[in-house]
Amino acid sequence: MKLFQTALQTLCLLPFLAAAACAAPSYSVTKDQDGRYWFQSPDGKRLFSAGINNIASLPFRPREGTQFYQPLVSTFPNDFAAWSTSVRSILTAAHFNTVGAWSDPAVAASPGIYRTPVLYAAGTESDRCLDTFRPGFESRVRTNVEAMLAKYPDRSDILGVFLDNEMPWFGINAWDAPLNYTVLERAFTLPDADPARLAAIEFLKSKHKTIEGLNAAWGITAPDWSKLSADHLRTSTNAASLADREAFVGIAAERFYTVAAAEVRRIAPELLILGSRFAGDAPLSVITACGKVSDVVSVNYYSGAKVPARVLAKFHVTTGKPLMITEFSWRAKENQSGNPNSRGAGAVLLTQAERAAHYSEFVEDLAQYPMVIGTCWFEWADQSPQGRFDGEDSNYGVVDIRHGRYEALLTAMAATNAKLHDLHAKSTRPAPTQILPPESITLKSGQQPGRPPQVSLLADWIQNPDVWGASDASLSYVMSNKVCHITYTPGLSYGAGISFYLPTSSRSTNVGDPATIVADADGYTQVVLEAEAPAGVELNFVLAEANCVKPGSSKLDDGEAFLSDPIIAKAGRQTYRISLTDFKLNLFHGSQSGSKAIDMSSLGIVGLQFKGGPSQGQAKLYSFTLEK
Repeated sequence: MKLFQTALQTLCLLPFLAAAACAAPSYSVTKDQDGRYWFQSPDGKRLFSAGINNIASLPFRPREGTQFYQPLVSTFPNDFAAWSTSVRSILTAAHFNTVGAWSDPAVAASPGIYRTPVLYAAGTESDRCLDTFRPGFESRVRTNVEAMLAKYPDRSDILGVFLDNEMPWFGINAWDAPLNYTVLERAFTLPDADPARLAAIEFLKSKHKTIEGLNAAWGITAPDWSKLSADHLRTSTNAASLADREAFVGIAAERFYTVAAAEVRRIAPELLILGSRFAGDAPLSVITACGKVSDVVSVNYYSGAKVPARVLAKFHVTTGKPLMITEFSWRAKENQSGNPNSRGAGAVLLTQAERAAHYSEFVEDLAQYPMVIGTCWFEWADQSPQGRFDGEDSNYGVVDIRHGRYEALLTAMAATNAKLHDLHAKSTRPAPTQILPPESITLKSGQQPGRPPQVSLLADWIQNPDVWGASDASLSYVMSNKVCHITYTPGLSYGAGISFYLPTSSRSTNVGDPATIVADADGYTQVVLEAEAPAGVELNFVLAEANCVKPGSSKLDDGEAFLSDPIIAKAGRQTYRISLTDFKLNLFHGSQSGSKAIDMSSLGIVGLQFKGGPSQGQAKLYSFTLEK
């Protein structure tokens, strides 16, 4: 079996990379005497990039029967030049200098406005992280890069290129902690003869020799190599399994970045490589591989009012490269397109004034980091109120679907962007020099000796439970004889869940807004579940403070959400117990700038999430309690 060896051997392309990059790029990255990074134009002008993504006259694959942004029909009939002139006018008035990803190559750039296309070097398939192990990978990358760069015969205004966008280096279940459904597990969902699956088997054999060795190291019970499955692997979260997952994805990443960067350097050595727009986070081995070949490392971030210092430190310290935040945004209920904002990333605010304030706070904070050299807002125009190609229906635009401006937002953008150069040039904030440890969670809980030893989550609710889940998942429940019967389909993403409100006796009366559901569970320190669930299904306890869906809006708490580590269900009726001190901050729901403390006196819900395991399953919850 040569597949795994072949993947390793191709890493020798690195010397070619260095040789191919001999031509000086049109634009460069420089560092001033005080340690601040900048983009620099060929004439020596330093700039901090401020951009907008997806400036296009037609959305990608609009759905039939929906309303969407089409200015060449509604506002500038068949007049691309007039639309392009309007775009440039809005950009320059708001002091933007960069046309971001997915923008129309034909949008003419004015002097002082630069472009940053995405190349999709490995294509767009959801398993492209594993394509590195398949024969012909280099040829496919060459074809993709050549085709994308051919759209830009004049590259004089290209600041740099992205190799990809949000490659699923996390595997399947986003950024669980610890990761247990990674690129390695993804390989074992492929057909038996797929070269990527075979490479994964060879990798594990190189580490553990025999299936018995793997079982012993990971603490699993796989019968043999041919029957080894993702479900076997994901039941383990021990140190050996985490190390193997990190190593395997690192091999895939090293090969992708080496091959993709080599092709860019071969075809257009003058272009800066701006990374691959990580989806908020990435394994350290992947970040390292990206940093070896990139001039700038790019990250998309939607999880808070500011990018935490620990996030920036992880990417900068690991790579030693400057950073761009290449997607961020806020939506508002008040909007001109009629967007319901039911699907999409980031917080939903109330007003356009709030969107404006969040932009200024976010970007001005980033500009004061010496290693951050650019930001790019998502996106130019609102999405279809009825849903774009994947169902997202959000108010992300600086213009609405009729090309109408969001004046409050653009006014704030203009004021902020006008001072970014000076903010960056005068900042004295030091760059991070070490990766910061994860922020620990504390528990705000009093003794409350007069309270009963436990409170049930399966009776006398303040409000009936909420069910939720990924687009490919579902969940329903029925209460019968005090038992909660759950039927679920976990899908292949983050699964499905149910959120329980506390009993009416726990409802707090110290609430300014009577519509706000706040429970006082002070004194309880653990969650206990007695349940029967299919063996192998992954369970996560979830907990959210009141108003966590509106970060920063509550006067009672700071609206944080928390997750337990995954629990792999065992067959039969079992009891699962988690201390609240073992919960971690949920990075994709709730406030990211709160106190990092579970406030049990201001609790919203306690829930249960089902992921992985059988394609469909049933569970019985005999009791679900908060206990002292």
